[in-house]
Amino acid sequence: MDEFSLRKVDLNLLHVFEAIYMTGNITRAGEQLNMAQPTVSNALTRLRKQFDDPLFRRAEKGVIPTPTAEALIGPVRKALSILRSSFDINPVFDAASSSRIFNLAIPGFANGFIVPYLLNNIAEQAPGVKVRLFDTDNINSEDALISGELDLVMNAYLRFRDELVLVPLHKVPTALVVRKGHPDIQDTVSMDQFANARHVTLRQNLEIRQQIDSFLRQLGITRNIVCEVSASLQLPQIVAQTDLVALMPKLFAEGVASRLHLNVLDPPFELPKAQVMMATSKEAEQDSGIQWMKVQMLDVVSKWARERQLTDAR
Repeated sequence: MDEFSLRKVDLNLLHVFEAIYMTGNITRAGEQLNMAQPTVSNALTRLRKQFDDPLFRRAEKGVIPTPTAEALIGPVRKALSILRSSFDINPVFDAASSSRIFNLAIPGFANGFIVPYLLNNIAEQAPGVKVRLFDTDNINSEDALISGELDLVMNAYLRFRDELVLVPLHKVPTALVVRKGHPDIQDTVSMDQFANARHVTLRQNLEIRQQIDSFLRQLGITRNIVCEVSASLQLPQIVAQTDLVALMPKLFAEGVASRLHLNVLDPPFELPKAQVMMATSKEAEQDSGIQWMKVQMLDVVSKWARERQLTDAR
């Protein structure tokens, strides 16, 4: 946007734009901003004229952003963040009365054991807070944090970048999963069986794939990958109904093994444990709401780990 156009932008309109983008609904955006729905609609009309774009299109349950809106949300959030910081108008987050929506990216495999703890924690402390979950399998987490599209990310594959703050959470062991009744692999798996098996794997970015394949090559192993999926939750379902095998986080595999009739085996070699990290942007250090959410995440991971230790000790 050139300087002349920027002068014509009403900052109140940017707040409206951000709220509509976050909620995906004009009425809910008004509730979040304490504005009447017609007022929000009028503001959106002015925004559309300003940017010469519809910005949001009707969808089945609200509105969805246009490509122009997707391109604008990062700069708009950065601009608002700078203004809040400069004028010290970023209010202290009051969890008990807040109706804020947090955008979090968490691996699909964590939905069954981390997310329930998190939602229960939030319900107790902040009944009005809402969470929008994204699967780290399908989003560039680091870029989304830096642009402001995400508030917090939990993932095992995050790169250290100057714009991010990373906190280690826990290390995750890896297991090999096969269906019960597999024709070649039963209660244990040998190196030859692993190498000869047909594998299904998660479609991962090139850097992650190279790390895994490089480690296996050092052992003289090349996986025969015959299928790639876009979401981690698909892995056990495919393994359960085929003779394919898969490497996946052991905790996730154990959680679904009984229901899907799977055998969870130790690989015939010692894989390095994946270090799960929690990440926020450095700009979020000034956001008391995101700092509160970080505390919730640390708390639920600690709770889960304690309960896991008690279960394993029985």
